[in-house]
Amino acid sequence: MLISVGMLCAYSPSTAGDISYIDYLFLGDYVDRGAHSLETILLLLALKVEHPNSVHLIRGNHEAEDINALFGFRSECIERLGEAEGLETWQMLNNVFNWLPLAALIEDKILCMHGGIGRDIHTIEDIARLQRPLTMEKGGQTLMDLLWYVLQTLHCSCSYENGLFIAPAFIS
Repeated sequence: MLISVGMLCAYSPSTAGDISYIDYLFLGDYVDRGAHSLETILLLLALKVEHPNSVHLIRGNHEAEDINALFGFRSECIERLGEAEGLETWQMLNNVFNWLPLAALIEDKILCMHGGIGRDIHTIEDIARLQRPLTMEKGGQTLMDLLWYVLQTLHCSCSYENGLFIAPAFIS
């Protein structure tokens, strides 16, 4: 898969997938996607520590305590680590999730987030003003939009190609 991504992005086969040459941006939902959520998030965090300038993690809607408790991440931690250590690990990881960035701006041109822009976001500064750590309760509609918003109707000259919405620049 990484080689395919590298080839698609015109990297030579010798550097395709190499984390020292390529930046990786992960758009959230690291947990609740199968039986190995704990391994997945721990691997991603380890990669972030090892390669802080190449691995970028932003928050998805399952990086919220109430959601990942409901969808099984809490239970997975307890099953793997026992009651006390499982709960402690789950709480510590949710504390980390509250600190994750909510969006990423690539080369001042491409705005990436797990959900969408929504009605409450008009500028990049609207996102930047959200103070972390940020729980779902404190984030308001802006956080809800960034993590959950689903584009219902296209009100712009957007096109849909290969699973991506291609839209005119959000930033002027």
